[in-house]
Amino acid sequence: MLAADKTVTLYHRSYDAARDADTYTRTVLRGVALYDRPAIAAGEMGVTPAGHCTVRIPAGRVPAGFAAALGDVLALCACGADITDGYTPEALARDYPCCTVTAVRDRRGRALPHILLEGGLER
Repeated sequence: MLAADKTVTLYHRSYDAARDADTYTRTVLRGVALYDRPAIAAGEMGVTPAGHCTVRIPAGRVPAGFAAALGDVLALCACGADITDGYTPEALARDYPCCTVTAVRDRRGRALPHILLEGGLER
């Protein structure tokens, strides 16, 4: 895959019924293609971030047991921080360029097989 030379970190959100809380599993993904389109939107509340990012994970780079879903958090860098009760997704987005996953597409059955993640930037 062309330009698959970036590193991102996916925080997969799941629900822990025993704790009655969301938990996040961190997966660092190396050798991916990242397209980051920062933008702004002007509205009644002033100017807000409105950018978009697309990440393509080549099929050969998808780790075993990989899971991604809508609402997951994607840090646009290699990130060693874990999301915990004391360190929230909002805090992560303040410290690192992040987006919230808004689309997950499995395109491993096509030419140039990959998994596609899309999201809105939170800068």
